[in-house]
Amino acid sequence: GEASPLLPALKSRLVRLRYTLIGLGRTGSRLALMLAHQGVGQLTLIDPDQLEAHNLGEMVGVTSADLGRSEGEVLATTLSQYLPLPAELVTVPTSITRLPAFHAAQAGDVLVTCVDHDSARLAATALATLFSKPLLDLATGVHGHGPLRQMGVDVRLVLPGQCLLCFGGLRDVVSARQVLASAEAEQTFYRQRNWQQERAGSLASLNQCAVGIALRLWEDFLGARVQESTWVRVEFAPNGRLHVLYPTVSVPENGCPLCRLSGWGEAGVPQLRKLLGQAEPALQEMARPARGTT
Repeated sequence: GEASPLLPALKSRLVRLRYTLIGLGRTGSRLALMLAHQGVGQLTLIDPDQLEAHNLGEMVGVTSADLGRSEGEVLATTLSQYLPLPAELVTVPTSITRLPAFHAAQAGDVLVTCVDHDSARLAATALATLFSKPLLDLATGVHGHGPLRQMGVDVRLVLPGQCLLCFGGLRDVVSARQVLASAEAEQTFYRQRNWQQERAGSLASLNQCAVGIALRLWEDFLGARVQESTWVRVEFAPNGRLHVLYPTVSVPENGCPLCRLSGWGEAGVPQLRKLLGQAEPALQEMARPARGTT
């Protein structure tokens, strides 16, 4: 039959945007490749990590010959085979908390987080809030062992006017704040971190599931089918059955302290620093059981 006129228009909106991807591992590499296949030609890739042996199992577009190289550099080489010309591909091999990444992310139309710790999520949602940008957050989790192992996916599309703290929250916002307290604290955390103790492992099928849901949600937003922040949670029961949930959230009575800085831009950075460093547990009230790994 004749193609619907909606789809060419939808694809046009999809591909002309600049996407800032924060986190390029198992989930982020898949999403980047999918966007390139769709025809997106403007990508900013932010990740401070170098490719390690454990990345070879589920991360796409890498080989053992790439070990020790920047994940962004390796992924950019792979993407260059698929990106339309002329393409704008920017790699930033540093943490989202550093100025080069902070400024690079400002140039994006949408921020996408595929990170494995809530400190990066907290930094990204703060940036999205200050500059009134949509944030698409992907997380997967595999916890426990044996038949009762818990597996699932969280995808949150957070539109300006809300943030991840008031729309699903973080697993441990206090710990995330401690990591962001200083450059030294962040470096110490990642140097001493044993990520194997945080989860039972990872599955490429879960990563792919998260990417597919995220893209469908984003396409429906661009097509005006989704017009508000949306949280999709997928859980796999011990019997293997799939459960899809749409959790509802409510902002605390006193409002969200981070959302009060919405649209402030760089002028809000001093207030943001005070907020993230505050001693009182105002942000702790925003913590909810969203998944924290990817």
